[in-house]
Amino acid sequence: MSKLDDAIIYKYYVKGKLVFTSPLVLGCGEESNSDNDIIRNWNQKVFIPASGIAGPTRHYLDSVLEPDEAQENKLIRLIFGEKEKKSKQSLITFYDGDNVEDCQITIRDGVAIEEFTKTAEDKAKYNYEIMEPGATCRFRVELTIRGNSDINNDDLVSKCESVLFLVLDGFKNSNIRIGAKNARGFGEVKLVDAKILKLDLSKPDARETWVGFTWSDFGEGNVQIDGLTHTLKASQNTTNMKVEFNMPYSMLIRAPNPESAEEDVAHLSSKGNPVVSGTSWVGALRNAIIQVARDIDKLGEIKQLMEPLFGYAKKSEDVPNYEDRAQKSRIYISESVIENSTPLNYTRNKIDRFTGGALDTALFSEKATYGGKIHLSIKIIDAKNYETGLILLGIKELWHGFQSVGGGANIGRGILSGLNLTLDEEEYDVTDVSENFNEIFKKYITPLVGVLK
Repeated sequence: MSKLDDAIIYKYYVKGKLVFTSPLVLGCGEESNSDNDIIRNWNQKVFIPASGIAGPTRHYLDSVLEPDEAQENKLIRLIFGEKEKKSKQSLITFYDGDNVEDCQITIRDGVAIEEFTKTAEDKAKYNYEIMEPGATCRFRVELTIRGNSDINNDDLVSKCESVLFLVLDGFKNSNIRIGAKNARGFGEVKLVDAKILKLDLSKPDARETWVGFTWSDFGEGNVQIDGLTHTLKASQNTTNMKVEFNMPYSMLIRAPNPESAEEDVAHLSSKGNPVVSGTSWVGALRNAIIQVARDIDKLGEIKQLMEPLFGYAKKSEDVPNYEDRAQKSRIYISESVIENSTPLNYTRNKIDRFTGGALDTALFSEKATYGGKIHLSIKIIDAKNYETGLILLGIKELWHGFQSVGGGANIGRGILSGLNLTLDEEEYDVTDVSENFNEIFKKYITPLVGVLK
């Protein structure tokens, strides 16, 4: 056994700031303020537990490393540790995301919609706390590389440093999301002001720095992210869609109105801006695809294609050949801000269907948002052509206003009109249902038709 076995040969300290560019859902199991309160420490301050950073990071590495590496997971197990067979301690340490600043907590409603009636399922309404975008927290990571007689130490350092680069680059480019519902527009973060201190413990001055190290005396570091070794190839097959819609009428995605003395309900907003949440987009897309499936009498077949794409939480009795375990969605949809819209109060009352008169105490007011433009952004991981075609079917229904978004479809709310479509950075002029529009659908719908036969 080498004298360097298990001896620390390199230490890396990384600190920076995570900026939350979308809302965060990170429940703690408490129900003091909502059905699912955001996690807080003993001083009632919001923080991000280290496990909530480490878990998504490991999942990201599993998804982007080369297939031969990802299948074996040897390098990931080496760095993140393992419990199977011979237990090994993790070489990388994540710290809690504390010192949260500009933290604004609000409550959002959620409801499960019945597939056939398009109404809320009985007892399926819930609410949850979110942290609004714009908040920041401290980001700290520590990597310890120890000597290993089974691996050349230079090669070991190169691979470990390359993994550290993938982690930091993933946070820097907002490819790692944290918290719940992160495929539905929540938990998007961006790493800024990253500083890296790399210590070669074969040198006396580095050993002295290590012994007396404190995060407060970190300084500016001595390595940049791009200065780290990055010999590992990261690959992730993604299909990116962007669709611009015009909203010719109104939309109302109900949210609790903080001004309770005013309207009973108001359109969902984030930091004062009207938005369409990722969950609303997904609900509309799913429903649009299901309606098309019914029209062509392929409901069972299309459901079977949809669930591995949209993800599922438990075994479905409706679709055969399911695994019992849950599967994460491969579709990531961002929350959209409605641009140049106008909020207007609208007072209504409920009518007795038998007498035709107004019901007692049934007067209510709503603040819907009128007009404007919306950009829908979709990313699909490892999309097959027929799966892209499936999503395009739903977009086509939204495009022509056959599928609404939000509530009030029976009074003309949530109707959209498509303006332009970008698929993998190629923009298509489809304002007049032109030949380009038909070509793009043929490219992806033809494989879908082949699968459904």
